[in-house]
Amino acid sequence: MMSLRQLLKQSANGLPPDFTVIFPGGDALPGESPISAGNALENRMIRHVDLLRRDTLFDPDTLYLCDGQLPDPAHLPAHPEDFLLLLASPQASPFTVLCAAKPFSAPELFRVLNERLALEDRLESAVSCLCHTLYTGDGLNRLAIELERCLSHPVSILDASYNILASSPSMSQVSFGIKTSGTDRFLASSEIESLRRLQIEDRIYGTSEAFCVSPEDHPETNWIFAGIRIHHVMTGYVAVCLPGDQTASEYELRLTTAFAEICSVEMQKHDFFIERTGMQYENFLIELLEGRFSDVNLIASRLELLNRRFGHFFCIITLDCTVPHDSSLFNERQMSTLRKFYPNCMSVVYKDRIVLFINQDTPVQTAPEYLSPLEDFCRRNSMIAGISQPFSDILKINRFYEQSVRTLELLSDTADPDQILFYSTDALVPYLFSCCDYPGLEIGIHHH
Repeated sequence: MMSLRQLLKQSANGLPPDFTVIFPGGDALPGESPISAGNALENRMIRHVDLLRRDTLFDPDTLYLCDGQLPDPAHLPAHPEDFLLLLASPQASPFTVLCAAKPFSAPELFRVLNERLALEDRLESAVSCLCHTLYTGDGLNRLAIELERCLSHPVSILDASYNILASSPSMSQVSFGIKTSGTDRFLASSEIESLRRLQIEDRIYGTSEAFCVSPEDHPETNWIFAGIRIHHVMTGYVAVCLPGDQTASEYELRLTTAFAEICSVEMQKHDFFIERTGMQYENFLIELLEGRFSDVNLIASRLELLNRRFGHFFCIITLDCTVPHDSSLFNERQMSTLRKFYPNCMSVVYKDRIVLFINQDTPVQTAPEYLSPLEDFCRRNSMIAGISQPFSDILKINRFYEQSVRTLELLSDTADPDQILFYSTDALVPYLFSCCDYPGLEIGIHHH
């Protein structure tokens, strides 16, 4: 069901270019000729379109078409004024009447308008199924499977760092573009470079609706892309793979747009996605902090693709706020400021704290002159910071993240209330005695 205005406007492409419907005392559609002001009939909801015949069974939710003379009054409903009629030429009628500015073929108009209604019904049904899947709480993988069922094409859902969050079963048959590291899957470097070179990435970020492209790197496929946004921040995107000889239909594009919005709702169930601030590397940095990589070369190449240089000296700083704040606005503003102090650093909100990853080409010196901007920043914003030891083995980043967190936990409750920065060296003895496994002891050894 859709309003009369929507039905006529969205059917305009299938109608003659000069086709115009004149409302009594109202607009002209779909040519929008400036005949008069709007009319309440525009909002009349239409469920069906039918031809007006002698034996018509009347329904008030139906728009009736007539390109000839009206049937005998004996065959009209008891209250014809409740039914809506579109005439090809003006004539006296007991119906509520719309007139076409020029004669039309009722059967042809019947076909065009019913095709539009059928499309809308099909979309409504598919979106309803997707929303039901969202409601059942089965997650992104189940949503991807459901979209593949609706479209009969492979579907994948990726985050802004090009990690594959979920995919439909047939996506595994796509023979290119996907790399794995342990249980994680992500887009290959060559595919990310292709998205950028062909300016597809720019369109994903700059377009609110799904679009279809034919990438020259893979002429055997066409792709539908749609960005996923949370609070206007790009969180990821949907990719649907079509055969190279098939372009995307309106149904496929509109359903993919709706699907991206449904994915946004699903992602907002998880703090991980709600706290994103729009930097592409955020999801990748979370995976680093969780120790989900085992290949230094892979980490280096991923950083470069995310527009971050891979240094050789690192440090983790975990910041905690000592007063309540509006987390989303506060975190975005603070992380932007921190990135100005340490230009090649990366920052992310993780487990309700801001985590700053120092990544540079020279050894990290945790001297007062280096950390004075951080100390001033924390003092102005009622924050405290736990600073890990500097390190040079990126594969141990999760251990040093844990060290910075434990430093905050061990020292902040017992230290001077005016202290802002907490150094891991001051917490080293209790930390080492609380971590008896070998990796926990190993990070007590300075990398020099």
